[in-house]
Amino acid sequence: MPNPNQPKKNAPAAKTGASGDHAPKKSGDHAPKGSGDHAPKAIRRWNIGFQVAIQLALAVALFFLANWLSFRHYARKDLSAYQSYTLSQQSHKLIAGLDKPLTLTVAWVKQGTVFNDISALVEEYAAVGKEKVRTAFVDPARDPDQAEHVKSKYGVLFDTNMVIVDLGGSAKIVTENEMINIVRTQFSGKQGTVEFYGERAITSAVLALQETKPKKIYLMEGSGELRATAAGSAYDVLQEFAKSQNAVVGTLNLREEGKIPADASALVLINPQQDFTAEEAKVFNDYWEGQNGAILILLNPESRLERLGEFLTRNGITPQNDRVMYWQSTAVSEEPQPVYTVTGDFFPDMPITRPLQGRTAKLMRSTQSLRVDFLSDSLRARNVEVYPLIQPDAAYWGEVGLLDGKLGREDNRPPLYVAASVERGAVKDENLRLKSSRMVVAGNATLLDPDISVRENLDFIYNSLNWMLDRDELLAIPPKSKVISPLQIHPDQQTAIFRILALLLPGAMLGFGVFVWAVRRA
Repeated sequence: MPNPNQPKKNAPAAKTGASGDHAPKKSGDHAPKGSGDHAPKAIRRWNIGFQVAIQLALAVALFFLANWLSFRHYARKDLSAYQSYTLSQQSHKLIAGLDKPLTLTVAWVKQGTVFNDISALVEEYAAVGKEKVRTAFVDPARDPDQAEHVKSKYGVLFDTNMVIVDLGGSAKIVTENEMINIVRTQFSGKQGTVEFYGERAITSAVLALQETKPKKIYLMEGSGELRATAAGSAYDVLQEFAKSQNAVVGTLNLREEGKIPADASALVLINPQQDFTAEEAKVFNDYWEGQNGAILILLNPESRLERLGEFLTRNGITPQNDRVMYWQSTAVSEEPQPVYTVTGDFFPDMPITRPLQGRTAKLMRSTQSLRVDFLSDSLRARNVEVYPLIQPDAAYWGEVGLLDGKLGREDNRPPLYVAASVERGAVKDENLRLKSSRMVVAGNATLLDPDISVRENLDFIYNSLNWMLDRDELLAIPPKSKVISPLQIHPDQQTAIFRILALLLPGAMLGFGVFVWAVRRA
C-alpha cells in the first residue's frame, strides 16, 4: 500500500498563480541581449581612445615644453673635483660688464692638446655672457672653407692652435703655448702634468682689447746687469709677459736720461750692482712718491747698495745682506754640504700670492732675506702698508758672515722673508686704488732667468706686475692642472677585459633574450 506521505513521481510542477506564470528564475540565469547593447560598448571604446589620445598629446606637449624651457633657462654645474670648468669671479665680472659683442673663435685641431678644456672654457664664457658672447669652432684640417674665411678676416696663419678673441671688431690672438705649460718629471723628463692657463690668457686678451693703450714697462739699465743664457735673458721673459698682457717693454738708463718718462707704467730693476747717484736716488724717490708709481726690484745678495738700501728701508723693507741657506748631510760626503736653493711658501692672504696658495716657491742660486716692518706704526701713519709674500721653510737661516768670510757671527733666524710688497696711499675701497703706488721686492735676482725659471716663480712675477699695474682682475685666475696619468694594463688584464666585453656581455644579452622568448612561448 503506497505511503501517502511520499511524493509522487513525475508529478507536474505546481503553478504559482492563475495566470500560469513560471517559477522565478535563478539569479544566474540571464536573458539574451539584443543588438542594441553594442552601441554603449562602442561609445565606451571611443571614450577610452579619446582619453588616451589626449594623454599622449599632453605628454608630447609637456616633453617639448620641458625641452624648450631647459634650452632657454638652464643652470650649469661644475661637478669636477677641482672646479676645472668654473670661471673666476674676476672673469665673471669682466664678461658681465662688456659693452661690446665678444666672439671667441676656436681654431683648433680636435686631436690637439686640451681641446676639450678649451671647448668647455669658451662655452662657459658664452654661458656667463649670454647674448653678449658668441662662440665658433674651426678645424683647419677638416673645414678648409671655413678656415679660409677666418684666415682672410683676421689675417692669421694656422700654424698653431689658437683662440681668436674679437671684441667689437678688434681682435687678439691667443696661441696654445700661451694657454698651457707642460711640466716634465724630474728624472725621466716625460710629460707629467699639464697646467692650463686658458682662462687667464683669454681674460687678459679681453681686458687688453678694452684698454685704450698698452702699458709701458721700463727695464732699468746701468744699475743692473742681466744674466745672459742660451735661452735668453730676463728681458725676453718680460717681453713674453708684455705680449700676452697688452704691454710693451722699453729700456731706461736713468744716469744718462736723468728722468723717468711720463708714460712709464712700471719700472723693473733686476740684479742691481751699482748704487744710485744722489740725483738718481731723488728721481727714483720722486717717481715712487707720485701717483701710480710701480716698481719691481730683484736684489743681488752680493751687492750692498747704500742709497737703494736707504730707499727700501724708508718704505719698510730692509735687505739683510745675508745668504739664506741650510746644511744638508749627503751619502757622498762625510761633511754636511750647504744648500742655497731656497724653497718656501707663498702667503695665502695677499692679493699677489693668494692664487699661488698650496704651491711652492723655489729660488735658485743665491738669496738674501728681507726684514719686513709690517707692524710699523710710523709706516701706517704715512699710509704705507708692507706685507711679506714668500717665507722660506723653517730649516733655513740667514748666514750673515758668508759674504765677508767672518763665520760664527749671529745669524738671522727664522722666520725669514725673501719677498715682500709695499703699497703707499692704499685705501680699502677697491675702486679708489688708482692713486696708490705699489712695489714688490725679492731677495733673489734670478726669478726671471729663463734657463732656471720655475713656473711658480714666473706666476709670482706676473702677478706682481699685474698688481703693480692695477690689474687686480688677473690676479685670482690660477692655472688648472690637468694630470696625465698613463694607464698600464697587464696582458692578463687585457685578456680578462676582452673576455668580458667580447664574450660575457654579448652572451648574457643572448641568454636573456632566449629566456624572454621561452617565457612568452609558454
